[in-house]
Amino acid sequence: MPVAEGVLTKITGKIIKIIIFFLILAVFNSFLQVFVILQSREIEKLQTQIEHLKRDISRTKVEIASLKSFDRIQSIALNELGMRTADFDDYHWVEALPTPGGSLPEPDLEPQLTVKAGFWEQLHLWIGDIGKTMAWSP
Repeated sequence: MPVAEGVLTKITGKIIKIIIFFLILAVFNSFLQVFVILQSREIEKLQTQIEHLKRDISRTKVEIASLKSFDRIQSIALNELGMRTADFDDYHWVEALPTPGGSLPEPDLEPQLTVKAGFWEQLHLWIGDIGKTMAWSP
């Protein structure tokens, strides 16, 4: 039975090669599965970060929509920039337009009392302070 033994050894050799091939495929598949699991965990982390950022964006949009422009600027200035609200002492009168004489007049802090002024005097009182504004000076 030497012929049968030769055929048996050839078949056994082929079976061993096939088994080794499938074992290599199984090991490769295992490594591939581990890689896929790690990537899926990374994707889940990124998705949770995206959800947190979406919530922050929607919260910021609601905050912006709820505040008027001046209120929003004031809120940012007071809360985030550490500024404070101005007092009357923080303001000074300045000339917004140059005066023809070159000298800067002192502001009238006391109310002006006029008794029966004429039309031109009233007009001068109304528009005499054009160009003056209040400005903050450090």
